[in-house]
Amino acid sequence: MKASADPGSLVGGELRLAGRLDARFFALLEAIGATGSITRAARTAGLSYKGAWLLLESAGNLAAAPLVASASGGAGGGRSELTDAARALLEAWRTVHAEHRAFLLAQDARLATLPALHGLLRRMSMKTSARNQFAGSVSALTLGPVSAEVTIALAGGGEITATMTSAAAR
Repeated sequence: MKASADPGSLVGGELRLAGRLDARFFALLEAIGATGSITRAARTAGLSYKGAWLLLESAGNLAAAPLVASASGGAGGGRSELTDAARALLEAWRTVHAEHRAFLLAQDARLATLPALHGLLRRMSMKTSARNQFAGSVSALTLGPVSAEVTIALAGGGEITATMTSAAAR
């Protein structure tokens, strides 16, 4: 799961419980519930089988009750299913995760009321190289059918003119 509330968000933070349980663990539990297989669930959650097994073993050893009930297979293979304890953990995660996301969104909205900090964070979040970061205001824009010229008035009195695609200038 993405660490920020939204793609354009300035506030981000991964929810990690007890320093260990994060979105990957709960995605694994969700996938076990959906697939009935630790192997398929690991693949779905983007984990190796060994990584998935280690996560389940670590959490399972500390949980008050087993999290996964597994039956080894015969001709049709084995089956794994979530226990009531795992389903309760998933429900608690969904609640806490939704509240965490709401908190991030609220803080992002709050930043809009703090112009000095908001402006700085917007500039810092731009995807450019460190050498090409300048603060200023657009003083001129010339749009052509294919390219555009944008002139930026810098705080110290200088100007920079950049050429880019018209789509990028919009």
